[in-house]
Amino acid sequence: CLDSITNKSSASGAGVQSLDPKVNDSLYQLVNHLAIPKDLDGRKDVIKASLEAPITSQNLCQIINSVTDLLVDAFNMEQNRFKSFLQRLNGQLLDFEAYLQESLSDQASAASERNELEAGIEKDLHQIKDHIDNSKTIEELSGKISSNFDSIGNRLKAFQAKERQREDHYREAVNDLQNKLSESEKESEEIRKLLTFQRYRMNHDSLTGLPNRDSYDDHITE
Repeated sequence: CLDSITNKSSASGAGVQSLDPKVNDSLYQLVNHLAIPKDLDGRKDVIKASLEAPITSQNLCQIINSVTDLLVDAFNMEQNRFKSFLQRLNGQLLDFEAYLQESLSDQASAASERNELEAGIEKDLHQIKDHIDNSKTIEELSGKISSNFDSIGNRLKAFQAKERQREDHYREAVNDLQNKLSESEKESEEIRKLLTFQRYRMNHDSLTGLPNRDSYDDHITE
């Protein structure tokens, strides 16, 4: 197989045979069109640099192995990236679920506290009515009503404090979820672009950039 693409030996017949320069060009174009993560650009450049020198039958396998290793590592890196993205997405969905559950629990607690507040105020109002009916002097009535008003005021202050605490907690939780959602949207957009590019790469020839048979089949189906 190599004999058909090798140049003739030197005039003296000595030395190692080098392959046809077209092999260099083809391999260079193949490597140059590889879509790999940026972290592997250094290794890609090393392979491209090695293809600028004549290729011999001895180092051809080494170059092919380097290209193969690069492709395998690029595939594994992309797979790990997808896996990491899905794991983070799963964690964010769990955060949303936890927030919803906590929100429902807080709403039930707030409803219970409102009912307790209404019942307490109603109790104080009934007591005020009883004081009006049963108090013998203005001083006695004034003292009892003042005590009931203080009780109502304390109930309202306690309820308002808990409401502010709940609102602050909601605000922090919503901000946290918004930040996570923003990060998830950015990662989703990156993954979408990567998938679009991967689909393009699968449906086009790496050397010419022309659509291949898979692309043809997709268009026919559409």
